[in-house]
Amino acid sequence: MSYLQIFGPDAGQKLFFDETMKQVVKDVLNGQHWLVYTYGITNSGKTHTIQGKKSTGCQQPVEGVVCFCMSILSLPLLFLLQAATKMGGFCLAP
Repeated sequence: MSYLQIFGPDAGQKLFFDETMKQVVKDVLNGQHWLVYTYGITNSGKTHTIQGKKSTGCQQPVEGVVCFCMSILSLPLLFLLQAATKMGGFCLAP
């Protein structure tokens, strides 16, 4: 097995997302099919990487890959809503 990139313990969630998942999300928006598979030993950080971490006490929340994906997926919708608002509204038809 060979690796394209290895991330050290100091790599943040945003760097990981930008280097591994950002293009995948863009490809999905363009109609490609992808499967994201996480693999690792117990307690290696898979869930933390994907979901992030809620704030506890005085710690700040850590955004996971899902949060960064949602920010990219919501951009086309935001542009549509802004354009519709500028044109005076929009109507959803079945």
